[in-house]
Amino acid sequence: MPVIGDSSRFAAEYERHDEPRSAWMFGRFCFWCGGQRVGDYTLVTSLRDVLFGVEGVLRYAGRRRSVRFNRVPAADLLQQLSKGLFGEGDPSEPLGDVTEEEWARHIALPAVDVFDAWSAFVVEDSESARLVTSHLPDGVVRELSLRPGEFDEVLLLVQAELNELYARSERRDPE
Repeated sequence: MPVIGDSSRFAAEYERHDEPRSAWMFGRFCFWCGGQRVGDYTLVTSLRDVLFGVEGVLRYAGRRRSVRFNRVPAADLLQQLSKGLFGEGDPSEPLGDVTEEEWARHIALPAVDVFDAWSAFVVEDSESARLVTSHLPDGVVRELSLRPGEFDEVLLLVQAELNELYARSERRDPE
């Protein structure tokens, strides 16, 4: 079970279950945020789909700064971004400039089933980064302080490892 990054800060963990030649790359995947698992590691998912989801999150690498959200309390940040991006929350509150400000750049989770019960966003400034997570069933909001770029650095390593697995699967090379 490779862990990429520092699980006491931010990391990803995965485990492959199927044969090396399977392009689906079935296995398990989660993030570690401040020593706590984020994602349902009991589910078997497609690591290929995780790879494609990570690539989507990385489209915004280095562009997660936001003057608007830098000092917003974690629960408010989560609520505002969830509402603006996914229509969650109180419909009577104004949304602001969701598309103009590209709020999607703050999404931290790949769109795969292991993260269905989670919400997470990353906001940075020149001196720090905040990773705000919530397990939706219990509603507990947690905030983790990171270095600017640390989140993207780990995701780039995840992308590289999963890309290598995928390339081997396509070549039908054994691991």
